[in-house]
This record gives sequence, C-alpha cells and structure tokens, in this order.
Amino acid sequence: ANGDGKIDFEEQFHRSIATVAIKDDLLFCPDFSGLFHCVNAQTGKVNWTYEMLAASWGSPLIAGDKVMVGDEDGDVAVFNLSAEKQEPLVEINMLNSVYSTPIVANGTLYIANKDHLFAIAPPGAEAPKAAGASSGTISRTRWTASPISVAASPPPPPDSPAARTRGGSP
Repeated sequence: ANGDGKIDFEEQFHRSIATVAIKDDLLFCPDFSGLFHCVNAQTGKVNWTYEMLAASWGSPLIAGDKVMVGDEDGDVAVFNLSAEKQEPLVEINMLNSVYSTPIVANGTLYIANKDHLFAIAPPGAEAPKAAGASSGTISRTRWTASPISVAASPPPPPDSPAARTRGGSP
C-alpha cells in the first residue's frame, strides 16, 4: 500500500485465471485488469505491481533468472526475477493477442499468439520436430515477430473418416 489510507487500483488483485509461478519465495501472477503482481510467497506482502495496460489470460513463466508474461495486446514482457520494483527488461510484440502461457522445452521458448506459434532458440540450435509429424520441422525465429508455420501432421487422405469430419466428402 502507498500509505494514503485508500486502496488504489494498482494496489488491488483483480480477477485472474492464471496459475501463479513461484521461485525463491517470489510469487508472480497477472490479472484481467492488466496488472502483473510480484508477491512474497511466504508473507503475502506485495513486492511490486506492473501495469501491462492489457488483460492477461495466460500464466507467467519463470526461466532461469527471468519471468515473462503475455497479454491481450500481444506483448510479452520480460522481467528480472527480483523483489525490487522494476520495469520490464523488454516487451516483445507478437503481432496478435497472447492468450497462452509461454513454455520452454528442450532449450526452445514457445509462445503462441492468437494465430501463430513462435519457437525461439539460440542461433545454431537444431529446429524441433513438430509434435506428431512424420516429417517436417517447426520454423524458428529469434525474438522477432515473424509468424511461424506449424504443420503438426499431413492432411488426412480424402476418403478417411478424419477428412469427412473436416468437411470432406464421403
């Protein structure tokens, strides 16, 4: 609290569907009102709150000494993992709403926006295979907002039951 005896908008925790992320007694959680909260996980004391200016539907991700969260404006904000009040190190615009939670797997950061999946990895890393694909890879980018095509599997043969459920002819 700011000590003025009133609870300001930024001093409140609003509705959220996010799962919290916790490391070193730092609890991070965004809310639908566009606030990203850092709270002491032991005491519940608010360390800091950042105004994202857009609702967040996904959960934060802690990766090493950074925490990141996406928002409805398509921005992914990256912060130092710290109890000290701070601004984001960087905000990356993903060109469309980020409703999902970023995830790291096999050294690659995956972020999905409303239309595309982004795979972000160090230069020279082997491109990951698309889940369930018999061939092909997921394209990758380095913190650029270039859409990435994802072909999880080839389309079903026209006479298969899967094609009929997708509007194919029997």
